Amino acid sequence: MAMDGAGSRQAQLKARIDDFRSKGLLDPDRKRPLPSCPRRIAVLTARTGAAIHDVQATARRRFPGCGLLLIDVPVQGEAAAPRIAEAITRTSASAAQLGIDAIILTRGGGSIEDLWAFNELAPAMAVLNSVVPVVAAIGHESDTTLVELVADHRASTPTQAAMVLLPDREEMLARVQHTGRLLHRTVARLCQDADAWLDGARRALDDGVHAMVRARRRRVQTCADALHAMRPEARLARRRGQAEAMARRLGSAVAAQVRGKRHRVDRAITEPMVRQMVVRGQGRVDTLDRTLDALDPRHVLERGYTLTLTTDGTLVRSPEQVAHGELLHTRTAKGDIAVRVEPQAVPSDHGSQAD
Repeated sequence: MAMDGAGSRQAQLKARIDDFRSKGLLDPDRKRPLPSCPRRIAVLTARTGAAIHDVQATARRRFPGCGLLLIDVPVQGEAAAPRIAEAITRTSASAAQLGIDAIILTRGGGSIEDLWAFNELAPAMAVLNSVVPVVAAIGHESDTTLVELVADHRASTPTQAAMVLLPDREEMLARVQHTGRLLHRTVARLCQDADAWLDGARRALDDGVHAMVRARRRRVQTCADALHAMRPEARLARRRGQAEAMARRLGSAVAAQVRGKRHRVDRAITEPMVRQMVVRGQGRVDTLDRTLDALDPRHVLERGYTLTLTTDGTLVRSPEQVAHGELLHTRTAKGDIAVRVEPQAVPSDHGSQAD
């Protein structure tokens, strides 16, 4: 007995499937991933069949932004297999130029003889060599062809093939809205954290500035006190006070000596001696007063000299103490002058060599 008719074709299909499986052509790892949001899909099917209408209706409902390119091919008969293989090969080669991201190969159901073109080697090898993923929807759930096994995804109907490739517009919109809400909450939380950080930094900066201001004020007050103590009037007053105290101590000492020697010294001799001692003491006081007067800084200023002070009262002794643009005070015998530091002028070529 020998198999004939459908039994013979089933045995031939099984042999081809076993051969492809042994070569690893049916392994899931070999299959290409489907695009998440295709721009354009090529639909290979008969123009007059119901499959193209099902794909179009599903595309309009789910994702009308995706374009469909219909490639009319025969889906049964002896000429179907080479025509299908040629269409897949040409579509794959022009995919980049046409902007095609995937291929749907589909037709309605039928007997094993009607579907046999999709069990031939040429269409199966064309699907394997395609540069874009292929979704095959041939026949019904109970009918499995070789092309469907080698395709990157198998769908039971043309409608399901379109649903596999095309995202749901309503679902995408809901996902976008949900993502927008999450993004809004995240940004709001980040802004709150940033505001809290800025408030803390502002408080820390205010505390630091206030501390610096208090320290500068104490330093200015200390410098002002030191400058006040260095005034010529204050120094002369201290020296005069010291001279007067010395004169009082000298007078007291002389009086004590006079009282101690009164019983042994004649009054006529004592008085001239006391007057002489007083005259000497007064002369010493006058000498000290002249010395103090000679040391008076105002006399130095009257001779044309000046004192230059910074704004905090520090005496300027060298150019390194000041910076360009800094405000200074120059003290003269007649009063103070506010000055600002400027760059030193460069002497001209015909100027003095000593300069």
